[in-house]
Amino acid sequence: MSFCFWCANCLLFLTIIPSGSIRQKLRLRSECEKEIEEIVAQIRKKYEEKLEEADVSFTLKRNELEMNQNKVMMHKILAEAFRSKCMDYRAASGMQQGK
Repeated sequence: MSFCFWCANCLLFLTIIPSGSIRQKLRLRSECEKEIEEIVAQIRKKYEEKLEEADVSFTLKRNELEMNQNKVMMHKILAEAFRSKCMDYRAASGMQQGK
């Protein structure tokens, strides 16, 4: 049975029960609330750490993907340069054979 100090029913309840029992109940409730707060704090810390790990993992993966994308772009540019040189070489050697 829960009670508060504000309503008439609780005040009546408080006058009937011996004060030692009330103190014990209040102490137990206080200990319970403190323990709940500690457990909630532990859970929050656990998931804050997991979120931080997920952020770090995401950042590392994103950086890896960006580096791979840059490599692909550089390879495309290099391939186009070689293709262009090869075409120039073929055109030049074709003109020399035609003479």
